[in-house]
Amino acid sequence: MTSRKLLRVLFCTSIVTGCAAQNASGGRAENPQPGMIFSMTRSGCDEGWCPAYTIAVFDDGRLWYFGREVVEKVGEHKAQVPPKTIDTIRKELRHTGFTSLAYDCCSCGEEEDAPFTTTLFYNFGVTEHGKVVHDTTCSQAPTWLAALEDRIDRLLNTEQFVGTYEWWRKHAGPVHVPRWGAEGRRTSR
Repeated sequence: MTSRKLLRVLFCTSIVTGCAAQNASGGRAENPQPGMIFSMTRSGCDEGWCPAYTIAVFDDGRLWYFGREVVEKVGEHKAQVPPKTIDTIRKELRHTGFTSLAYDCCSCGEEEDAPFTTTLFYNFGVTEHGKVVHDTTCSQAPTWLAALEDRIDRLLNTEQFVGTYEWWRKHAGPVHVPRWGAEGRRTSR
């Protein structure tokens, strides 16, 4: 990962997180702003059309989004998330085993400049919190992790900020449309 990309990820992650704390897996995890239960930062990529944004969900249903580049909505935007969606995200993170992953399990540095990095942070209370960095080139990452990240995007309807299939076709062309199938629905990587 280049220094420029790392700085972008750290900057956006620091917007929604605060002091450092030790998580159960031994890695470092930031304590969130009060009430934040989850955030996901997509780093973008140095070449191509990869959306770069951070999205955070708070226990009162607030959704905070900050789009940096290659997204339809740049800057800060807010929305509401139904309690059922928040419960679903919590359950899926626990059910998949995500909450037991080590911080550096999926950032193995196989390529100096990973094309796309996702940083996920979760906070379900004092004893259940952590952070996982996932680069898409890491062969050690569980096969289900990218699908989980995409599912979270669908649950939170990040399309409303990042752009729809039609927006991507218009601005990036058919070759660069990220994770959407020909029928206009998002698909896993």
